Amino acid sequence: MNFEISKLTYDMSRMTEMAD
Repeated sequence: MNFEISKLTYDMSRMTEMAD
């Protein structure tokens, strides 16, 4: 479960960087 949460956080971070 922790792995999926980390992946979700990582994906969100990438989306934020791309948006910026």
